[in-house]
Amino acid sequence: MSIQKSFRNTVRNILSGRRDRVRNRRAIVKTEALEVKAMLAGNVLVSLSNGNAQITGDSQNNSIEIVASGNTIVVQGLNNTTINGQTTAFVLSASGLSFAGGLEARMGAGNDSVRIGSGLTFQKDVFVNGQAGDDTLGAESSTFQKQLRLAGETGTDGLALTQVTAKDVRLSGTGVLTVAITNSTITGWLEIDSERGAD
Repeated sequence: MSIQKSFRNTVRNILSGRRDRVRNRRAIVKTEALEVKAMLAGNVLVSLSNGNAQITGDSQNNSIEIVASGNTIVVQGLNNTTINGQTTAFVLSASGLSFAGGLEARMGAGNDSVRIGSGLTFQKDVFVNGQAGDDTLGAESSTFQKQLRLAGETGTDGLALTQVTAKDVRLSGTGVLTVAITNSTITGWLEIDSERGAD
């Protein structure tokens, strides 16, 4: 056998042996079960001080409504949002559907929803601030004897008034803002402030 032929055979054997070794190698893949995580609903703190209501959300997605329950006004959580760590509603007023104090809600980060339901009367200012996140804030078929302010701040926010009677109204947001006012009566001034966002 010639040296050249012997060399070719040696190279062929080396290469075929390498292919065999590569072919015979098995990839070992380790798998691990992933932890199941659900989107957490938040907890909202509600308190009364000197007749005024303070509502404070956390950094999770909070969803609440302020509504009539029989002859009382309550704040209740929706979509697994708790109120003061509980699943029960917080009573704002147990003596009728007119709330004599002011109401301020600051919902914190997260995609929040606040709905003020029908048949209620607020005698003093109501301020609802969604803060950071994509928020939906609205009121329907209620009366606001002083000022109603809904503020979306950053994020993609929707503000809606439906069949509302109010003295003064200010609707604002610094992100992408959508405003809808339907069949409502505003006896004082109306201000819509969209600032820098796309509206």
